[in-house]
Amino acid sequence: MTKHYFAVCAYRESPYLEACLSSLKMQKGRCNVIVCTSTPNEHIMGLCVKYGFPLYVREGEPSLRDDWNFAAETAEALGASLLTIAHQDDRYAPEYSERVTKYFEFGAINMVVTRCDNIDEHGRKFTGKAERVKRFLRWPLSVWALSSTMWGKMHALKYGNAIPCPGVTYNLDLLELPIFDNDYRFVIDWEAFRKIAELPGQIVACEEPLVEIRLHKDSETVNTMNNDLRYKEELEMFKSFHSEGVAKFIARFYKGAGKNYGR
Repeated sequence: MTKHYFAVCAYRESPYLEACLSSLKMQKGRCNVIVCTSTPNEHIMGLCVKYGFPLYVREGEPSLRDDWNFAAETAEALGASLLTIAHQDDRYAPEYSERVTKYFEFGAINMVVTRCDNIDEHGRKFTGKAERVKRFLRWPLSVWALSSTMWGKMHALKYGNAIPCPGVTYNLDLLELPIFDNDYRFVIDWEAFRKIAELPGQIVACEEPLVEIRLHKDSETVNTMNNDLRYKEELEMFKSFHSEGVAKFIARFYKGAGKNYGR
């Protein structure tokens, strides 16, 4: 039987961490939850004690890439076959583990991607244009016959990253660690997904709203939308799929759209 782990990457003193941990405590499916951090503090430790989740501390400076890889390596060492790297601001539906793990019973599936809805700092749902576009780009992944084809997998990546990182469950039995082995700062997951898409096997989309991504003024997504380095990294990614002219056109479009992200 496969073992599903949630590895929560916790940073500093997030006011939303408890809501995330509470949602994982209520999972209906059989799963394990661990918390990983490179910024240990009383807030994180107290919540781990409250919910009964073990805490693992990575030495060194905080880094998305290093922290995500640490979470994956820790889960694998504990016996995980399936891994969801949970983001501390987000909430997971009680059915998440139960629904997602069933997909891995069929075929060689590298990743299962779930639909993620946006919520604000108060937990209220809203649907922005960006999310509607991402769902359109992901549609081949929800068609079983297309989810193993290069065309189907790249359709979700070549016009922008339509795979929401908090809604991904990785098959550690098929993927080699580290999963995030690039030097990017902002498109770490996008490049990782591109490499996984090039591997044999499926990337399957479950378009049930099983995750709620919290967008607020202090969230990483909102704060970096108009960052120049992010634009350069996104341009590099588009160049890996398209000619330079097409890549620049799409990258400029995304940079402009970032001003209205979530609307």
